[in-house]
Amino acid sequence: MKKTYTLLSVLVLSLMVAGFSYAYWTDTLTVTGMAETGELSVIFECDSANPNPCIDNTQWGIYNTGTSEIIGNSKILQVHFDNLYPGAYADASACIMNNGTIPAKLKNIRLINVAVDGYNLSDAEVNELLDTLILGAYIRFLPNFFDDPLPNLPGVLTLRDNDNYFYAPGMLETVPLDVGDCVDFALKIHLLPESENPSQEKSFSFDVVLEYEQFNAPNVNP
Repeated sequence: MKKTYTLLSVLVLSLMVAGFSYAYWTDTLTVTGMAETGELSVIFECDSANPNPCIDNTQWGIYNTGTSEIIGNSKILQVHFDNLYPGAYADASACIMNNGTIPAKLKNIRLINVAVDGYNLSDAEVNELLDTLILGAYIRFLPNFFDDPLPNLPGVLTLRDNDNYFYAPGMLETVPLDVGDCVDFALKIHLLPESENPSQEKSFSFDVVLEYEQFNAPNVNP
């Protein structure tokens, strides 16, 4: 009986040691796999606004004049439209490039400094204004003609939530923006034909901020 207890004790101790060793190895492997040094930097390039004043379609509305400018160390796209009358359309676009040293992924899209005729709107006024607009954004990968083509993702429509954020759901979070790669970003605005809002017959401007994070950043959620 004493030998049996001794054998059981040795077996239990062996299993405990093996379990501890496995847990230690997997934890170390996980931490090591997530640890990566480098510079995370994603910037705007090649900004443009497309007023297309020649388009005049009574069903879809008329394209409105607009301008866009890259500011803030190429981290912010400043968009400006004049006289967003009911039924007007406008869009602005830019390229987004990973000029850092590690892969990145999109976290969300944010609008700041929303203003009408140079006056910054309060949160309540921004909500009132956005309720009269169909405002969306999409991001797609540009084909790389020098190497293997990048995935040509379809446009991802983004909608605002209560905090005036825009976000690209789902698949863009699983696709890295590798070092040196570019994607095409477009922002489209349509003022509802039946709407009256604070921007009517006035200038309307805002800044677009894209928030990126490291592609293989650890998930801190429990």
